[in-house]
Amino acid sequence: MAAGTVTIYALCEPDTNEYRYIGKANDLQSRIRCHRWETKSNPLHTHKVNWMRSLLPSEPTVEILEETNSDNWQSAERQWIEQMRKQGANLTNFADGGQTSPVEGKRHTEESKEKMRIAALRNGAKPPSRKGQIASIELKERLRISALRRGVVPPPMGGWNKGKKMSEEFYEKNRLGHIGIAWSTARWAAQEKRNNFKEEEE
Repeated sequence: MAAGTVTIYALCEPDTNEYRYIGKANDLQSRIRCHRWETKSNPLHTHKVNWMRSLLPSEPTVEILEETNSDNWQSAERQWIEQMRKQGANLTNFADGGQTSPVEGKRHTEESKEKMRIAALRNGAKPPSRKGQIASIELKERLRISALRRGVVPPPMGGWNKGKKMSEEFYEKNRLGHIGIAWSTARWAAQEKRNNFKEEEE
């Protein structure tokens, strides 16, 4: 096959040779291997993939319809799909041909959008926020809270009092509050650490 040659091919029913899919391939053997992978491993459930899976363990037969070049394959593929449809072929092609993607140039209907939305909600997805619909008061509150918390290091890395020195008044209140309470090993260690810190400052 010459360089730059593009093959327009058909996948057919193995028993009746009815045309079921029209495609294009730069390397036909590689494209057939891709179809086999789609049948066995691809999690998607397109019309084409479901049809090929229904044939297992058999496979579609492959028929070469035309060999063209990279400049003309789009129009050739569209013509073959149009011709087969006019002849009544039950093609699994979603698009009319000529696209680099099977859904290029296609739009979801409102019905399909609603089905996808319901399926997403059923699977636990959160509905997307609508642009421009956030109330201004809510946005201001978010900005206010963000500004207040800017630079605050949450525990365990730190907290609101990180880097602040406690006053003697605070220490005295803390001491009085613990009078009569048995000291634990942790309290002794904390007191020892505080005393060492004060000695270093002096």
